[in-house]
Amino acid sequence: METPTPELPVSQKLRQTFQAANENYAALLKTSVSLLCDYEGHLREQLHRHRPVVLRRWTRARMQKAFPSFQAAKAYFRERYGITARGFDELVVRVNAAEDVLVHLGYAVRANSQIAPESTALVPRAESSGQLP
Repeated sequence: METPTPELPVSQKLRQTFQAANENYAALLKTSVSLLCDYEGHLREQLHRHRPVVLRRWTRARMQKAFPSFQAAKAYFRERYGITARGFDELVVRVNAAEDVLVHLGYAVRANSQIAPESTALVPRAESSGQLP
């Protein structure tokens, strides 16, 4: 035969219920803070990873200054964009055209563009993007 358990007074039941609720609420807050911190870290990583490449328009003078020879410039842009040309003038036109496409697609921005940083925060970065000379 089981011995009957005495009923707890209502006030004690309420105290236990509120204590359990407070413990659950504290655990929920702790988990929420942890999730928010992890998500903030994820967003920071994404912002760092997805900054667009900043491109300046090429001119013949700038290209000649940046590369020791036409052959070096031609090799660089052949590897970077698959572009070939017979001279600096032709190479400048073709490279600027290719980079205009990257800007149009959102993979890059022009150096003189006036855009808000938040508008480019999640723009994908071109895989082969490195710093141009």
